[in-house]
Amino acid sequence: MPHITFMPCGLAGEVAEGTTLLEAADQLDLLGVAGLEIPDGCTRQCECCTCKVRIVSGWDHLSAISDDENVLLADNGAADDDRLSCQATIHGDVVVWFDGT
Repeated sequence: MPHITFMPCGLAGEVAEGTTLLEAADQLDLLGVAGLEIPDGCTRQCECCTCKVRIVSGWDHLSAISDDENVLLADNGAADDDRLSCQATIHGDVVVWFDGT
């Protein structure tokens, strides 16, 4: 099973392959453990960019970025290593940066 780590809080665990980054945050209880909640303003429909996270490592272990996600990230001034956590599915070990800002 893929291993995911959320930085800087250090929350880590294994999730099923194909789980989105946002689902992984929910499954590992990022809110309860670290007091951090990744917002999902568009109910996970790739429409709002509120669930943006930074990929520290493991970019190649995520699903390919879709055209819709790429446009949305670009339109919202995202960095090259940002992904929408509601869209990126996990296929190997990943380290994600999300500090609530």
